[in-house]
Amino acid sequence: MEKKRLRFQKTGNIAFISHLDLMHTFSRAFSRAGLALKYSEGFNPRPVMSSPFPLSVGQESLCEILDITLKNDIPDNEIKQMLLNKLPEGIKITDVYDQTVKSSLAKWIGVQFRLKYKQVPDKCENRIRALFDREEIVISKRTKSGALSDTDIKGNALFKSFEQSEDACLLNTYLSASEPTVNPVSVISAFEKYDPELVPAYYTITRTELYDRDLNIFR
Repeated sequence: MEKKRLRFQKTGNIAFISHLDLMHTFSRAFSRAGLALKYSEGFNPRPVMSSPFPLSVGQESLCEILDITLKNDIPDNEIKQMLLNKLPEGIKITDVYDQTVKSSLAKWIGVQFRLKYKQVPDKCENRIRALFDREEIVISKRTKSGALSDTDIKGNALFKSFEQSEDACLLNTYLSASEPTVNPVSVISAFEKYDPELVPAYYTITRTELYDRDLNIFR
């Protein structure tokens, strides 16, 4: 048995399929490629694979990971080649390597927001920096039961960099991937609460990289 980690991109229209559909897509791709996965035991066997940081529908990513267990020892480059043209447009395998580090050691996700405005707010960067520098950043989110609960994301949402053009801004952040998980939409919710003029007319969200607790790139 070989434990492998695949890094892949999920961009374009494919960003609008669910995490469950993504897993089904990979399962079918492995079957078409002739890659034999290990299956779980029991009455309903499933392929042993996981993508530990589910991506919200509509969000893109350049840094997703998929952990799999193969029945046979196959070179990394050959695995990548076998999957070529077996996945739909928008899903691209960028790397294959041995799974040696537990996914639980990934702490941060680099997230880029493209904020589109009719007119960029005055002193936009300074105001966004000030929001991230607050002593607390409390937002409301719904629990699984449907009730609203206040959550402080201070310390789990970090400002990284900012670029501005005539009608748009690129905001790069580090958001906690686990314990707790910070949904990027929480940043927009913070704009709504603390400085509504920062809420864009339109925005896109893209994951750019995974990091460990020390902000080293996670492999």
